[in-house]
Amino acid sequence: MRMVFWLFLSLNLLIAKDYSLPIKIRQDMKYEKARNILLNSGWQTVTMHSLPNGTPKCWYSEPDDYSCHFKEIDSCSGTGMGFCKMWFYDGDGGYLVVRTMGGPPPRAYVDGWYRTKDRPKIDYGF
Repeated sequence: MRMVFWLFLSLNLLIAKDYSLPIKIRQDMKYEKARNILLNSGWQTVTMHSLPNGTPKCWYSEPDDYSCHFKEIDSCSGTGMGFCKMWFYDGDGGYLVVRTMGGPPPRAYVDGWYRTKDRPKIDYGF
């Protein structure tokens, strides 16, 4: 009976293994460094703003280097602490939302992050 219990427990541990990607970033890390760590760990950026045909577009109304290069930017506040919100995908139904402060990249520093299964709302420009 004990053998059956241990076999059952071992199988459950194998089945319940968490296959989600690691998050090796830390608070107050420059966003560009954190982004590179996430990408090298297997996370993918989510293109948050695109045209109806799927072509990525710059998220800010007046395109510049950061709004066109960092397609994962969902939004940035224009005042105060300069918070921005970025989205990443693990390829298996999970998302990572990274919140930064200090303005958009390259000035941004990681303020916090969380995992979610909720899909982001993509802006298709209409």
